Amino acid sequence: MRWMIAMAATMAFFAWAAEPGSERAVVDASSEPARQGPAVEEHLVVTAQFSPESAKDSVYEVKVLDEAHIRRTASLTLRELLIQQPTLRLQQHTVFGTGLSLNGISGENVKILRDGVPVIGRLNGTLDLEQIDLNGVRQVEMIEGPVSVYYGTDALAGVINLISAEPRGQTPQVALSGQFRDTGEQVQRVEAGVGKGDWHIAIHGGGHQFDGSGQIDESRRQVWAERDQEHAGARVTRYLGALRLRYAADFFDETLTDQGEFSDGIARDAAYRTTRRDHSIGLRGDLGRYIYLDALVAYNDYERNKTTTEVSQETGERSAYTGRGAFDRNAFEQRLVRVMATGRSWSPKMQVQLGAEFERESGEGGRILDGAQSTETRALFAGLRWQPAPAWQIQPAVRLIDHETYDAPSTPALHVLYSPDDRWQGRFAYARGFRGPSLKELFLDFSMPAGPVRYHIHGNQDLEAERGHHLRLQMARSGSTAGYEWRLTGNAFFNDIDDRITLSTLTPDPDQPGTLTRHYINLMRYKSRGAELATELTGSGWRGKLSLTREETRDQLAEDQQLTPFSGSWQVGFECHRDLVPDRLSLALFHQYQGRHEGYLTDRETGQPSKIELDDFHMLHTGLTWDTGLRDLRLQLGVRNLLDVTDQETIEAASGQAHAEHRIDWGRTYYAGVQWRSGWGASR
Repeated sequence: MRWMIAMAATMAFFAWAAEPGSERAVVDASSEPARQGPAVEEHLVVTAQFSPESAKDSVYEVKVLDEAHIRRTASLTLRELLIQQPTLRLQQHTVFGTGLSLNGISGENVKILRDGVPVIGRLNGTLDLEQIDLNGVRQVEMIEGPVSVYYGTDALAGVINLISAEPRGQTPQVALSGQFRDTGEQVQRVEAGVGKGDWHIAIHGGGHQFDGSGQIDESRRQVWAERDQEHAGARVTRYLGALRLRYAADFFDETLTDQGEFSDGIARDAAYRTTRRDHSIGLRGDLGRYIYLDALVAYNDYERNKTTTEVSQETGERSAYTGRGAFDRNAFEQRLVRVMATGRSWSPKMQVQLGAEFERESGEGGRILDGAQSTETRALFAGLRWQPAPAWQIQPAVRLIDHETYDAPSTPALHVLYSPDDRWQGRFAYARGFRGPSLKELFLDFSMPAGPVRYHIHGNQDLEAERGHHLRLQMARSGSTAGYEWRLTGNAFFNDIDDRITLSTLTPDPDQPGTLTRHYINLMRYKSRGAELATELTGSGWRGKLSLTREETRDQLAEDQQLTPFSGSWQVGFECHRDLVPDRLSLALFHQYQGRHEGYLTDRETGQPSKIELDDFHMLHTGLTWDTGLRDLRLQLGVRNLLDVTDQETIEAASGQAHAEHRIDWGRTYYAGVQWRSGWGASR
């Protein structure tokens, strides 16, 4: 029934939005000059580029989610923004947060960046997307496929880069915003900036509170953990002619409370305190007439501490719990230096880029060998962009890596752009990608008793990097018909990954009777393939997009097994934006259908692959935005997850019985938001 409602609403909205001269609009669009925008808006992108350029001229296919899109979706965090993207799948864990997979490849192979600086703090390979706030973000740039040439490890599946807003001008600028939801969630934000001469200073800060959703009964069980976040940041920018020098600092603090259930009159609550401290200095721009420079120095600090308290059911009193598992600590530091220089001197048809990078990562914690470990990586990379004819751009590149612990592979790449005119575009890409072993996979040292048996899981310093081949082909055609701008895009991709890192099977330890041990090994081979067909249509005061995606994967589940057959799912994405009153009132609708997903797990009894199916579901969001015209005051009302989707069942194909449930969302959410801006200028 839900899919019928979702599809009917989608089709009705599309037909209504496309209806010319609709009487629903308070102001007749025909009374004003037609505001025909391009089928795809022009965006300046910086991710994996020789220098900033238009997305349509990039040899990489860069998907851009701009500030207007973020505002229409009413997204507060990166998780809420990405959950609506058809090529992404999100996995939710109460404690570790939201992970993702891109083009069928797990999220530990997707690199998350903020202004080119990697976001650290992965737990069990998962980077919690709920901790990445979108305050002060101008746009999110996403590249599917390996970008290891530029960003090294963890970029085997792709990168997602959050680009900060860069206000300019001498006028003082202030922005206040807030959003309130009926699930007990609220957000407050403030931004301010001022400029004088070549200097500009901007600050931002805010809070995000969520009191937990899904309180079941007096047992205190919660489906979603309580979160309390605070964040702040500053940007100090100095313009030196054609160069821009910027210092950026960001601070984040979160307390996540996972309430335990009462047992024998006692409940144990785990509190996870996370802090992030990020600093960077960046210099970019034209260095003279022939060189474009992009240099970055960054320091990132991440720490997560767990403490446990006991709660008495009878008195409600709290006391510290100090038993097994009561405390835990994970701390990571990253130091990064990256310099890229692009020369364009001897020929207008050729550009050369040279780059160097140094990265030091260190980790501390009770589960790390000897309590603390560190690794260093040095890399050189180079690229050549050649334009043999006006319609062609060919860009080969390679990255050479020296890592002190594992043998890192070189990562060549070849990208080709064919664009005979403004209507046709074709892209071809071949790239090698890799993911190096994490500190945990190299140096884990964890032991846990369970009855008469002790389990010991340890890292492996002899691990090799995961290595992958990637192929991608894209064709795009755009034009105009009967006053409408349109664009049709087709994509196909293939990934083949060797030496995937996984845990070995449990084996008795000959030196310690009664102990079962396992460690990380290079074992698995993994393949994914897929295709996407998308169309965009733009009319006077409205824009719509419809996409159809198919993804399939095959996996090796154990050392003595062959690859499973290809299995996968369909996804359908739809979004539409309509001006009800031009420049005043607009309505947005976002619908995503995730089809039933087939896959395989190892059967616990037989040790052989067992086919499973994940249920399909629909996500439907809608919202109104009203620009009041009163001192740049904007109001929002809307509903997220209109169909009230919460869980996704895993079904054993042979028996048809439910095997497990996966959290997706906390259900239907009504929200109201307000934003006020004063003196906010354009980005420089």
